[in-house]
Amino acid sequence: PSPNDMRSAANAWLQYAKKIEDKSNDYGATRDALIKANGGTTDLGTIAACEAAVCREMSIFGSLSFSELGYTTRVVTGDIGGGGHAWIEFLDPKTNQVIGLVDNNYTRKFYSNPADYYRETGAVPRSYTTVAKPGH
Repeated sequence: PSPNDMRSAANAWLQYAKKIEDKSNDYGATRDALIKANGGTTDLGTIAACEAAVCREMSIFGSLSFSELGYTTRVVTGDIGGGGHAWIEFLDPKTNQVIGLVDNNYTRKFYSNPADYYRETGAVPRSYTTVAKPGH
């Protein structure tokens, strides 16, 4: 997919994610209650259906969605402003270099230059997880 396609897909994802995150200010508490009610775990579909996702679940869900569209992505977890956070990096499938980034709730933006995101937010990546690869 082209860079313009990647930007369009990311912007569509941001609109979807915003609807979930704007539903309630207590989505973290709702998510925690769902997990507790299910013995310490619950599936991503339940969290999304109840609109109770936090940045980590939204990034996993977004990464899966982008994979279905043919993009190679990974979920990054780290710290911003002293708190934990998660976001999505788009990777070049041939070089594995980061070619784009989307953050669905801290900045609510797509970055064609990921260095701009790290400079703007002061984000410190801690771990990287490939959720799914295109075609799998």
